[in-house]
Formats: sequence, C-alpha cells, structure tokens
Amino acid sequence: MADRLKEIEELLPDRLKKAIFKDAFPFKITYDGLEEIRLRCMQPVGIRFHGRDYLSENVRVYREDIRRCLEYMSNYSLYAFQEDIKHGYITVRGGHRVGVLGKAMVDKENVVGQQFLSFLNIRVAHELPGCADKIMNFVYKNNCLKHTLIVSPPGCGKTTLLRDIIRQLSVGTVSEGRKVCVIDERSEIAGCLEGIPQNDLGPRTDVIDGCPKADGMLMVIRAMSPDIVAIDEIGGKRDIEALQYIVNCGCTVIGTIHAASIDELYKKPDFAVLLKKGIFTRFILLSGKNGAGTVLECRELAKTQKG
Repeated sequence: MADRLKEIEELLPDRLKKAIFKDAFPFKITYDGLEEIRLRCMQPVGIRFHGRDYLSENVRVYREDIRRCLEYMSNYSLYAFQEDIKHGYITVRGGHRVGVLGKAMVDKENVVGQQFLSFLNIRVAHELPGCADKIMNFVYKNNCLKHTLIVSPPGCGKTTLLRDIIRQLSVGTVSEGRKVCVIDERSEIAGCLEGIPQNDLGPRTDVIDGCPKADGMLMVIRAMSPDIVAIDEIGGKRDIEALQYIVNCGCTVIGTIHAASIDELYKKPDFAVLLKKGIFTRFILLSGKNGAGTVLECRELAKTQKG
C-alpha cells in the first residue's frame, strides 16, 4: 500500500505533498481510504476520504501548483497528452486517472483542446483483490457464465469490481480459467506502463491499452480468440454495434455502464436496443451509500424487454 500511495505523492509538488499528507487534515491519510484529491486554482485543497469530502481552508492551490502537477503527471511532456486532455483526463502510472479542466478550445462546435488548465481531480485507482468474492457465484451461476453488466453511478467502485472479476475469471476461482481480453481505453483497468499491466488481471488476460472500445473489441476478436471480453464504461452507438458483433461471435461480455438503475438504462436509446434483445441478463447494481463498491443488488432477468 505504501508504494501505491507513493504513486500519488509523486504527482504533487513538495508544498502540496507535505500539506495534504502531513498538515492539512486532522487524520492520517492512507491509500485504502483515499479516493480523490481535488486541486482548484485559488481555492482550498480538497480530498475525498472513506466516502466523505474534506476541504483544508489553510492550504490554497495556486496556478504554479497546477502547472507543476501537470509537468509531473506528463513526465514533462504535456504535449504528448493533448488528445487525452481534449477529452478531459490524463491516465498516469498505476491506472490513476486525473480529471483536467480549463478553457475549452472549440472549432465548429467540437472541442479540439483545452488551455488555461485550472482544475485537477486525481482519482485514486484501487486494486482490491478479493473484492468480487461475494458476487462471483452470481457471475458464474449454475455452472454458467452469461453476459453481465455492472450498473453504477460515477465514483461507486465499478472499475475496481470489474478488475477483480476479470482476475478471478482468468485465474479460475469459480470455474476453469478463461481467456479474457480487456479493452482498456482509458488505461484504468490494467494501469499499463509501456504496455505492461501494473494491476493483476490474472495469467490468462490480454489487454489492448488506450484503444477506443469499438475498435478494440473488433481487434481482439480477430487476433486473440477470447472467451470473455471485458469493457469499462460502455458508451455510444459504435460501442453498441461492436458489442453486438462480439456477442454474435460467441464471446461472453462483462461490462460496466453509468446509471443508477436498470430502468435508467432504457432511457439510453442505443443501449436500450441490447436490453430489448435480452443480451444482458445479469446485472450488478452498485451504490455509494455505504462507501465505494457497495453492492446494492444482484439481479437476473430472463427477459429484459419491457411490456
């Protein structure tokens, strides 16, 4: 855990590092409880720790702090991350994701970049082997693995749970080990550094890192003959079309999506198509009510079409 906390400390200039981890808060900050560090230019530093938000009025964040953080996060090559910054984030060593906001640069209504970066949100990635233990008998139920969807609002631990499901399916904790391919568009699941996963995804897992999900799904089907394809944050129409293709190829899909309920999924026009076809029948609903990773419900539906 000390090494993981050091990954976060190394993203911060010395002034902020000392303030956040020694002086600013009346408790010891540990890796297992730290969820976010919020840096807002000219505002107090903030953290999210064990599900609660804290501000330190004694420690202000200045533009120089933001500039130095960005240098550390990009290894002094911020230009290499311009495409990521356009989308509002940087992924750093260990799979930690840094939200980045400033003034949007817009060309014909399309965001082409950002400048005057002033707001950072360091979202701490947590590798928690065993966190999926209680739901693995649902994922592999009645000696059968079916398409499974983790449904969760942002910040409720869906990626952490997905990561451990992948590891356990690859290792073979509830059945024989399976070949798993991970489409890691934002480098959050595997936390790859120079192509090597920093997180344990099991011995039978292959990863395509930094690739758009739709393209990655097609690539792994052609190249790796997976039993299972794992996808975080299923999104728009291209993702849905590629997902239907890999399902038709006989692969099982384990994925996540942002929503607070199954009913809310029907309000996503593209995704509702999959529900009405009954492709996903197992749903794991998360809630942040009792901290990140709280499983609200495991629900199996024989037929998901409404009416």
